[in-house]
Amino acid sequence: MRTLMYVVPALLAALGCGAWAWQSASPDIVRIPVLLLGGLVLAQAVRAALQPPQGQLIWDGQSWRWDTVAGTELGSVHARLDGQQRLLLEFRPLQGRAIWLWLECGEAPLIWSDLRRAVYAVATDAAALPAAPREPS
Repeated sequence: MRTLMYVVPALLAALGCGAWAWQSASPDIVRIPVLLLGGLVLAQAVRAALQPPQGQLIWDGQSWRWDTVAGTELGSVHARLDGQQRLLLEFRPLQGRAIWLWLECGEAPLIWSDLRRAVYAVATDAAALPAAPREPS
């Protein structure tokens, strides 16, 4: 399922780029970059499907952290797609690039509800905090 989630949309995008380039009356200077972009999107999706992030996402009641063999990163978690039994999460470390995580209920069914509550409770709590007062300029 995870491989299909990455590859099928990218394959459709690449096929769309290819179909447009094939039937387009545009000059080659336009069609070739479109074909290359479609191929690049497909290659990135295949790479992401074959090499998912390796680590453990941990919520300690105060903050989110991503633990890997290389070390630990603190950050925030945002639900980007919620299919009730599946979640696409974006973990944003304090420094560096975001890590995208595809989680499924079947991976840890006993704590699935706890995970979902933690993801959404943190977002709600952060939105409820008053904004810091701004200094007059």
